[in-house]
Amino acid sequence: MELVSDEEIEKGLIAAGNSLLRLPSSVKELIHLLDQIEQLLSKVYQSPSTAIQAALSQVRKALAAKELLKHSDADVKVGVGCCFSELIRITAPDAPVDDETMKDVFELIVSCFENLWDVSSRWYGKRGSMLESMANVRSFLIMLDIHCETMIVEMFQHFLKVDHHYDEKMFESMEIVMTLVLEEIDDSSKDVLNPILATLKRENEADHVMTTISSKLAERVIQNSVDKITPYLPKAVKSLDASFYDFGEVVASVCAQEDPGSVTDEDTPIDMTQ
Repeated sequence: MELVSDEEIEKGLIAAGNSLLRLPSSVKELIHLLDQIEQLLSKVYQSPSTAIQAALSQVRKALAAKELLKHSDADVKVGVGCCFSELIRITAPDAPVDDETMKDVFELIVSCFENLWDVSSRWYGKRGSMLESMANVRSFLIMLDIHCETMIVEMFQHFLKVDHHYDEKMFESMEIVMTLVLEEIDDSSKDVLNPILATLKRENEADHVMTTISSKLAERVIQNSVDKITPYLPKAVKSLDASFYDFGEVVASVCAQEDPGSVTDEDTPIDMTQ
């Protein structure tokens, strides 16, 4: 029977939290328990009652155990990642655990995105839900706050693997995450541009007749963030010892706005302001 009242949710969270603290020895049992906890957490709104907060504390403590955050089983990782996605939603804009634990949490969530496009996986929908939650809750801002730029680069690399299995909602969520990360770019986080440039360089060198989904995503993100990234993009390109046009017309156009004399290709860059 579906839980509807705060009292039922509270009792369910306490029972599930206690069970998780004892850590079931069977992976199958553990996955089932994590699924129960995710379902309970999904029913909790932001700013919950004091009683619910107390129950959440027990669950949070259990989920933050190293045995779970560093678990080797891919299915368990997805289960833990989904639970933490819900916790992050509930406590937003604050993080549900301390900074060092959050780094482990994000490392786990990003690792789940590695197989984001595996439609044959039974966890395909859950991975999509984690991505959508990240876009809606803006949890990537916590990643920037606690200096997880390397993880963000890895996350972008996973996003830019998209090609044949194209899901509109996932594409939209990735575009939101990548665009808003670039809106926060500064000298300490400019390396997040590298996987975007790498994708466009591969596309340009391959001379595809049809634009790939991954390059479409990369170009859209650049166009969305053009005002913010214009000071950083030419530097990123030069650091790769490449020509602006090695990355296609969109990149060359942005670089021309920042450094007009540096684009010498005979082609005229497209106007990004139109």
